[in-house]
Amino acid sequence: MAELAMAQGAAQIAGERMKDAQKRLNTVETRLAAIDAELATLDGDLAKYKGEADTAKQRIALSDTSAKDDSGPKIDPSKIMPAFDRARSEFRADPNTARLATVQRFCNDIYGALAATPETKPLLNGIDCDPKTVSDAASGLFALQSGTKVFQETCVGGEHLVENKSTDDLYAFARRCLSDSALPSEDTAALRSKINQIELSRDDKAHRFVVTLNAFQDGNRLAYLALAIAIGLDGLIFMSGLFGANAVRSPLSDIPSYKSRSGSQLEATINAALGAHPYETAWLTLTSFRPITNQDGFSALADLSAMERSQADRVRMVLTAGADIGAVETVSHNPERYRVRSELREYLSSVVDKQFKTDASAKDRARLDQLVSAALAPHPREHSEIVLNTLEPIRETEGFTSMVTLTEIANEYDSRVVRRVMNAGSAVKAVAPDLKIDDRYYIRPTLYETLLTIRATAPDSPQYRLERARAEGFRDQPAIEGGELHALQPELQFEPRPREIEKPRPALPRISPLSDEERARLVTHYREALLDAIHLSSDVVDKRLSLPQSRDAILEAWKMLNSQSKKNESLGILLRAFQDEQDRVLSEVYSRLRRETDGDERKLSVLDGIDGRVRDDLLLYMLFPEMGLVRYLIEELEAAAQPDDGLVHGEQQLKDQLRSVHEALDTLNLDNPQSWDEIRKRLAVRSGPDLRNFFNRSNDRDEPSDNDDV
Repeated sequence: MAELAMAQGAAQIAGERMKDAQKRLNTVETRLAAIDAELATLDGDLAKYKGEADTAKQRIALSDTSAKDDSGPKIDPSKIMPAFDRARSEFRADPNTARLATVQRFCNDIYGALAATPETKPLLNGIDCDPKTVSDAASGLFALQSGTKVFQETCVGGEHLVENKSTDDLYAFARRCLSDSALPSEDTAALRSKINQIELSRDDKAHRFVVTLNAFQDGNRLAYLALAIAIGLDGLIFMSGLFGANAVRSPLSDIPSYKSRSGSQLEATINAALGAHPYETAWLTLTSFRPITNQDGFSALADLSAMERSQADRVRMVLTAGADIGAVETVSHNPERYRVRSELREYLSSVVDKQFKTDASAKDRARLDQLVSAALAPHPREHSEIVLNTLEPIRETEGFTSMVTLTEIANEYDSRVVRRVMNAGSAVKAVAPDLKIDDRYYIRPTLYETLLTIRATAPDSPQYRLERARAEGFRDQPAIEGGELHALQPELQFEPRPREIEKPRPALPRISPLSDEERARLVTHYREALLDAIHLSSDVVDKRLSLPQSRDAILEAWKMLNSQSKKNESLGILLRAFQDEQDRVLSEVYSRLRRETDGDERKLSVLDGIDGRVRDDLLLYMLFPEMGLVRYLIEELEAAAQPDDGLVHGEQQLKDQLRSVHEALDTLNLDNPQSWDEIRKRLAVRSGPDLRNFFNRSNDRDEPSDNDDV
């Protein structure tokens, strides 16, 4: 490699030296062409001087002849005149130095003959055979003829062009031919300027603007196409500037006001009122608006009288700032109700939209708040307090700062509330299970902040105590201390008073309890409706759970699948999604059945009991083939493998296990507990390199596993 580099360096140096030598050669050739042009001019002058010398010699010879022999002319006058005319005609047809000398010789002969005779000598007055004037006049023509001859020999013909390989050689050839042509100096200068201009217009030497002009002058279609594209792009940029200037215009600028303010000043007023958390405050303000008929630009109504105090204070600050710029006005009969202009609502919407676009976690926080609020319903304030009381602080580990262990929660009602919140948080990776300890979960700060916010802003629920007592059962509650039954009470002093006629009171309708037949009918109806929502029937469920061993065997099979989800992230996500979907379907059916009761407490009590029983047994129903969980998991794993044409290591084994379970569900007798034991064995966890522990994962993972105890 070193020798190759040295050879390449030597070749490069040799190439540069050759370029320098070529430049010097071109300079010498240019100089030689100029010298050739000068030599052609000198040849023309020399021919002129030779003609003058020949003329002088002939005159001298003629004078000598006349002096020696005075006997008269020795030429034939009858032949010399036709010969003179013929020589003059030939000179006119093809002028050259030889024919000019012939004409001059005949002229001298005639001049000498006339001068030798006394009678014809007077005729010589005004006749001069000196060729100087003619030679001067014809010197340019003679030089042009000489240059034309040289031009024909050196420049005419395609074989001369082939010898010039490069563009620089062609331009040097043109200059050399121009010098060889021996044209007049004015024409030579004009042509040389033209050649220089063409050389300066070369694409590799000329300015880009000159190249573009040359392309237009040549009629290049690509140049005109490029011009059209450039004009189109400039037009688009211009229009984008116009529309962009209008787009960045603040909607607050459209608010009519007697005081002139810029858009930035108006936005600064509202931004200051939004405080340190502009997105949350803007969203809270938007949710407090109610639509009204647009009157004078006011399109929304904000009623703070029904809001929680801390929320109302934040919204009131924004409305106060809006009133300063003329976007809010109070309704006269109620000081806590305000009319809001559409411009303020548009600006608050843009603040929320900007937050969603710039903050990648804003959507996750909004989704977490939505899921947690739904999990805490219908008593968000009380339920959030229950969850907060069960959380234990820990040292921050992989972004988790709190911990909860469900097995340590003694109250079943509290445990169900906390479990719902944990499931909701795991949907957005705010909760993760401990893979070593069952029913232990780790919580991120975002979930804790969401619970605190709901606890501080949600109103008290007056029906919470009654519904909790109904869910727990009145018989499970401790007896209320009411004092001694037979305790002696002091007698009240009787004070006689005039008898009054009592106002008749309407008799309250007596609510009779449900009959056994009606209660059984409602139980059957509610249970069938709830089971039908998840593609089951009471006959199938009762038949499969008829034996005590069946319930335990099904539960063990489910726990085995649940343990698989803790080791496989994809399986955990799919199980949670399927379980959330079933819970949503049951909630919709429950809401429909609740509306059918028309507020009848007797029917509501029966419905709540059946709903709680179905939800408690939902884990037992999950593996039933009618629900399609195993088929759903297989299809989702296959769909996930399609984009990259393959499954992740370990997922192929999982899919094979699920296929085996699906085959068993179709062939085995599911009424027999042994069949469920066989299914549990097929779901047994097999050791592999992809089994991960929550605290022992590789350092290259940014987020901990979001698997949850389904």
